[in-house]
Amino acid sequence: MEKQSKYNEIVKAIIQDIDRGILQARDRLPSEKELQDRFGVSRVTVRKAIDVLIDEGYVVRDYRKGTFISERITYKKMNEIVSFTKSALLRGDIPSTIVHSIDEVKPDPFLMKYLRIGAEEQLIQIRRTRLTNGFPLIYEESYWIASIVGTFDQVKASASLFEYLKKEKGIIPVYSLQELDAIGAAGQIAEALQVHEQFPLLRSLMVFYDASDRPYELAFNYYRTDRCKLSMVRTLNEG
Repeated sequence: MEKQSKYNEIVKAIIQDIDRGILQARDRLPSEKELQDRFGVSRVTVRKAIDVLIDEGYVVRDYRKGTFISERITYKKMNEIVSFTKSALLRGDIPSTIVHSIDEVKPDPFLMKYLRIGAEEQLIQIRRTRLTNGFPLIYEESYWIASIVGTFDQVKASASLFEYLKKEKGIIPVYSLQELDAIGAAGQIAEALQVHEQFPLLRSLMVFYDASDRPYELAFNYYRTDRCKLSMVRTLNEG
């Protein structure tokens, strides 16, 4: 049990180093000796951790040159969990945000189910429009568990909340669950995205989880279908 927890500790630490940009695609993984010294474990435990990282696609091993951070990590980070602000900057666009409202609300049964919380839990509801180069691209309605993330003001909500939580709270999204469907624009959403009623939108429901497997945010994002493109990277296991 102790050995298992030790190699899992190494795996989580390396993934966090990748998420924080300390280790990037094509960087050499620290040597087995360096990892032994850092975590105070045996070579067997280090090798088990590296095997797990290889199986999960985070690192690749070249027996002639060494072990390196996989280039696929760049694509995984772009397509899975990247903040709107960061993804816009990576594309060379200028991101901006219009914050419509920040409210404290109680969860309904839908939110209780997805966020694994009780009726007494306090949520922060944020409605905002995300723009690139001054053009409205996404309308977002998000719900955050206040006991985990704290409170947000207009300034924080106008920037990247992912970056704020990472720097100030140490909260990093490790994975997310996503559901997609198509709907017609209506009311406040149509007005914010500057489209006519029933204009086709792509609606994304996402729930974000931290390193402790706790859901802390649920977000509905409404994308203009004339301005968005969905791309995914899939790993195929041949049997």
